[in-house]
Amino acid sequence: MNRRALLLAIFVIAAACGYALEFFWVQHSDPLGANLGLEISRGDAITAARQFATTYDGISRAQAYVKFDGNDDLERFFSAAGVTRQARAVVEERSPAVSYLVLLMDREGKNRLRVRVSRSGRVLGYSQLDVQGEQRTYEASALAAAQGALLKRFGKESAIFRYDGSKPVERQNRRDLAFKWSRQASPHLAIDANVEVAGTGVISEEIKARIDPTFQEQHIKSIGKANTFLGILIWCMALIIAIYALFRYVVRVREQEVPHGRALLLLLVVLVASASGLLIFSDDSVFDVLQKPQETSQGTFAASLPVLIALFFFALAIAIAWAGCEGDLRERFPGKLTSFDALLGGRIGSSNVATAFLTAAGWAGVSFLLFRMVGLGMANSAASTSFKEATVMASRIPMLASLFSYSLMSAITAVLMGMMVPVSMLRRWKTTGARLGFVIFLILFVVFSATLTRSVPGAAAFALAAVGAAMLAVPFMLHDLLTSLLSTVIGSTYLFGTRMLSQPDQDLRTQGIALLAVLLIALVAALTRAFRTPLPDSEVRPLYARNLLERQSLEAELSAARHAQQRLLPMKLPEIPGASVTARCEPSSDVSGDYYDVLSLSDGRLLFVMVDESVEGLSAALRVTLIKGLLLSYARRLLPAAELVRRVKRQVQDILNDQRQLYIAVALFDPVTRHVELARSGDSPSIFISMAPSPSDQSEQSAAITREVIMPASTDVQEVELTLERGEALMMLSDAFDDLSVSQMALGGSVQHIEALFRPRGNVAAHASGDRTALVLATERG
Repeated sequence: MNRRALLLAIFVIAAACGYALEFFWVQHSDPLGANLGLEISRGDAITAARQFATTYDGISRAQAYVKFDGNDDLERFFSAAGVTRQARAVVEERSPAVSYLVLLMDREGKNRLRVRVSRSGRVLGYSQLDVQGEQRTYEASALAAAQGALLKRFGKESAIFRYDGSKPVERQNRRDLAFKWSRQASPHLAIDANVEVAGTGVISEEIKARIDPTFQEQHIKSIGKANTFLGILIWCMALIIAIYALFRYVVRVREQEVPHGRALLLLLVVLVASASGLLIFSDDSVFDVLQKPQETSQGTFAASLPVLIALFFFALAIAIAWAGCEGDLRERFPGKLTSFDALLGGRIGSSNVATAFLTAAGWAGVSFLLFRMVGLGMANSAASTSFKEATVMASRIPMLASLFSYSLMSAITAVLMGMMVPVSMLRRWKTTGARLGFVIFLILFVVFSATLTRSVPGAAAFALAAVGAAMLAVPFMLHDLLTSLLSTVIGSTYLFGTRMLSQPDQDLRTQGIALLAVLLIALVAALTRAFRTPLPDSEVRPLYARNLLERQSLEAELSAARHAQQRLLPMKLPEIPGASVTARCEPSSDVSGDYYDVLSLSDGRLLFVMVDESVEGLSAALRVTLIKGLLLSYARRLLPAAELVRRVKRQVQDILNDQRQLYIAVALFDPVTRHVELARSGDSPSIFISMAPSPSDQSEQSAAITREVIMPASTDVQEVELTLERGEALMMLSDAFDDLSVSQMALGGSVQHIEALFRPRGNVAAHASGDRTALVLATERG
């Protein structure tokens, strides 16, 4: 067995062990599995609430909304305090860690009654939210009514409760009274009975478990400072990511590289997935709005509208961020979006998607194994999940709620915040993919930590966050984006399926079986498709990527041309006795068509050459490469300057079949006599002689005296000879310099001349558009 096959076998075995361990753990230790113990479903809870409402006031309430209520701290208290089963049963009998909240109202949105129903279907308490009319409540009669409610609830056990007094409750147009009794259930834990009376009628009865604050701070709550720091950090990250994602979207729109169709599709997917929790799958979001005190209820639609608007803008932000940063991910990690493109392109049955699904299923199993290995070694590991996740079990369709509202949205948000936007922000970071992957891991770790520390106490939160971050980053780095997304979706889906399967209620068990069956069917389908020939990236690439690829190709061409130009320019200029040579080239774009060089000839002279080309890119690099080769060849023959220019010009035009004017100037300089032989083709580069003023004149004038060398008119090659005086400088300049740059020369050698030429002049443009190239030969004063 080769190494690859061995690693694959280990991976498959680890994934299988992870799935088995997770199933066993959910059945015996998971608070959302065995300990949740839901004996009724959402529909049964509504039925129990309606039956109670009939006996309470006989008002018909057609509308019903359900919210799952879980007390995470109480569940952790049982574990941290080592509470016995008998003592726990006493608390669970009156104030269980989990229950249903059912909100009943009539079709006009009035007569709202909130009923708490236990996991077994027993009514635990209620609260009438709409009490009409101004009523006067008397202490004595109200206390009698409250005591009657307490006696009815606990029977003879009501004598054990200690009366803790009353307090007024200000309501609209009335003043109610709230009474409180308490009972010590175990060390550090008490049960409070709260009864509110309006007039002579009891309108609210709630039983709540109360944990000693000191014990809770020491044994249950997570590290407060870490929570605060991570909370601030995650909000700052979210703000930065949102602003940057919008910026990248605007940039992509200008570059015509935005996948508008994909952005719209993602907007619809996110909007449907998030809004489904409100409208179809769960009542959790709208429940909180509907139970708020209000003078007149505005109905379900009015309560849902603000939530729907918020969800729309959330989905819009996700779509914009994805559209703005997807191209950067495509550029930084080529090939990571092929399977994702195939899925969005409707190729769901392709080998690409099937392979991504199978690989993601394997990584999900490995994540289960790592989670449990880490969790079992941590304190309070049984409380590694928040009861808030059980909201999907109180939804109308738990199977779909767990798949879309929770799993899909969690995966999209984590991948966007932890991968796509950070990759876009670091797109110009010159580093290896492994280092960037580590940065992605750190960002994901912060995201998961900020979430987990709110529900998982102690170091277990950070350990589990590290595993969660790795299980998103590693599949992405080793495989692709779709694998990373699906690993989260598959893992969450399997987890919720096994949790629902472990519930006593038959409806929830059926939903769990259906959810696991969907995963199994998808796994079998993926196995039948995975061994086919995968689709190439070019076949599934979206249309918007065409402009992106063209730009990438252009950037590659410019990069090659820039590299070629840098190699053509001399790394070091020669040292000349009695003179100094300096040169500089500042391209106006990525690649310049200009070229300069200084060559030492066998007779002791130096050959100065400058080319001022208007073309750019690879064509300019090719043209300059040819010119340099010809110059090196002809320079050995010690030809006159004019003949050298003439031959180079003719050869370039013949070889490239290009009759465009060649703008080139050469100067043969004798360091001993300072004799210069100049020749030029075309009217550029410009040639100047700069003479610094005499020492006696420097107090009155600090600028050099500069004059242009007038070349005799010629249709072929212009030539002239001159001798440099001591202290004079010969300058070859491209046509991008203006007269002011040339006239305001500084005193000194070639370096001072160059600095003066390229010195910025405030808000005034120091040069015309184009490449600025200068070659200066300055002689020393005698």
